[in-house]
Amino acid sequence: MLWQEDYSIGIQEIDDQHKEMVVHFDSIEKCIESGKEFYLLIQHVTELVQYSKFHFKFEEALMRLSGYPRSSLHKAQHEEFFTVLAEIGPNFTSTVNKSSVLKVASVSMIRHIIDDDRLYAEYLLSGVPIVKTTKIA
Repeated sequence: MLWQEDYSIGIQEIDDQHKEMVVHFDSIEKCIESGKEFYLLIQHVTELVQYSKFHFKFEEALMRLSGYPRSSLHKAQHEEFFTVLAEIGPNFTSTVNKSSVLKVASVSMIRHIIDDDRLYAEYLLSGVPIVKTTKIA
């Protein structure tokens, strides 16, 4: 799996985080294809899960600060992502099954970026104030 500029949402920090997630997916894919030890696969999946948690918290914080109206739906999609990733783990001993699950997870992540992340990026880039301030008397 490789990053493509078509995936960019126009917010550099988030695009950089998405690129990092793609790197993690690529590591998992290479691990599956080469038949590496199972513990290495789990290590790569764990790294992806940990990084994804950080990334999703970052996005969700931006949504809260900006009052993004679809933030609840967006957060639910983030939680679904972890459900799909969990299927790569110990329940699968077949490389074919792991590859299939990985493909579903990576395609769903890219769709999420292109469809859903772009929506909130457009919302943020439309000039919505991130944090509203009040005058202190």
